Amino acid sequence: GSAGEGLALAQYDLASSSNNADVRMMLLAVRPNASVDRLLDVPLRTSRPPPPPLSVPFSRLGSPPPALVFAASGAGQVSAALGLRFVPSQLSPRPVYRGVHVQKVIRAFHPIRLEPHGPPLSSAPLGTVVS
Repeated sequence: GSAGEGLALAQYDLASSSNNADVRMMLLAVRPNASVDRLLDVPLRTSRPPPPPLSVPFSRLGSPPPALVFAASGAGQVSAALGLRFVPSQLSPRPVYRGVHVQKVIRAFHPIRLEPHGPPLSSAPLGTVVS
């Protein structure tokens, strides 16, 4: 980035109190009966490194799964991300739809145009560059 971009980011940090952040962040599992399970409760400060990633087994959430709520209090700005790693308990030889559609397509790579070309491949010879 340029010096101007760095200066703009520093000004933004000052305006949002993120240059001296002091935030308490929580991740809450809120169940339909209004019970709450605190999955994460950490202090976040500019002077400290960020906390390590949190991994929660889906089985810990129960059934039906609760609403997940991020909550923060204090001064400064916080960014949060939520990811899902799904490993089926049983592998199926046929495609199974579970509400999320992911399609992986492998095609030959064109070295001059620097992009995939041709139809999808079900196999490729050893050493072939694919995309």
